Amino acid sequence: MKHINQNLNFAKMSNFDLTDSTKREIANVTDEWPTSSGKTQYQRFLYGKDLTYRQAVLAKCAECCGGYVDGRGDCKATKCPLYPLMPYRDKD
Repeated sequence: MKHINQNLNFAKMSNFDLTDSTKREIANVTDEWPTSSGKTQYQRFLYGKDLTYRQAVLAKCAECCGGYVDGRGDCKATKCPLYPLMPYRDKD
């Protein structure tokens, strides 16, 4: 198996400045989310911080599942390319 170039192991948003009101809006939405895999990583992403590959996957799963506000569980999105890496996937 080919190794991924080390430079591709990080996800980063383009450089931009968030307004104070946008930062407050982000904090208000994600602070209501329960503690879960991906919450902190998603917040870091929104603030433009670097993420590792795994952190990016966790952040995307948290975002896609609406912050797990209905509970942490298998999303059942078996057609998603990230599903095998989903943190709460049933391991049948």
